[in-house]
Amino acid sequence: MKKIAISIFIFLLAMCATTTSQADSDPIENAWNGTWESEYYILLIYQNGTAISGSYEPKDSTLYDPGLLKGMLSEDGKTFSGIWTESGPLSVVLSDDGMSISGSYGIRIDKKLTESDMYPTTRTRMEDSFDPENPWNGTWRGERTITTWIQNGTFVSGTYSPLPDIDDEPGISEGTVSGDGNSLKGKWIEAGNFSFTLDDDLMAFTGTYDITLNDPTGTDTWNGKKIM
Repeated sequence: MKKIAISIFIFLLAMCATTTSQADSDPIENAWNGTWESEYYILLIYQNGTAISGSYEPKDSTLYDPGLLKGMLSEDGKTFSGIWTESGPLSVVLSDDGMSISGSYGIRIDKKLTESDMYPTTRTRMEDSFDPENPWNGTWRGERTITTWIQNGTFVSGTYSPLPDIDDEPGISEGTVSGDGNSLKGKWIEAGNFSFTLDDDLMAFTGTYDITLNDPTGTDTWNGKKIM
C-alpha cells in the first residue's frame, strides 16, 4: 500500500513539473492585445495567438506622424519586434523656370485623408541649372528636409534627410511625372526597426527603435504602459 501511495505521489510531482515547464515555454496568450501609451504616442496592438501587428497615433500631430507596426513574437511571447513604417501621399508642381516646386503631402496612407492630414510644401532647387529633359533631377531644399531625386523617364525616386536643426527621420520618396512633365504624384516612406519586451506584470513594455532600417546608430528608447 505504501509503495502504491509513493508511486502516485511521484507521478503527481512529475505531472506538476511537466505542467509548469509547459506553462513557462508557452507563448503568453494575447497579452499584447490592447491600447498602450508611450511618451509621444497612443499605440493599438492587435494580437491573435502568434499573429501580431499594430498602429500608433501621435499625441501631438504637429510634431510626430502616425505609423504602423509589423513584426513577430518571440517564442515566449514576451518580445514583439519588427519594422515601423510611416508614409503618405505627395503631390507637387514644378515652377515655370524649373527652379522650385510647390504642393502638398499627407501624413497617412492607410485610410482616407482629411484636411488636417495634409500639409503644404515648397522646395527650392539647390543647383544653378538643370537638364530640361529630366527637370526633376537634382537636390531640393524644403522647410524641413533636403531631397535628392533621380528622374528616369516618367519615374522619379530618391531620398531625403532632415535639416540639421529638425528632429525627424530620413526617408525615401517616389512618384510618377505627368504627361506634360510639370507635376509629380507619389508617396514618401520612413521606416526603421523596433523591439518591445513585456515587463513581468504584462502591463508595460520597454523597448528601442532605430530611425532607419540599415543604420542602428540612431537607436533610441520607446517604452509604454497598457491603458486598455
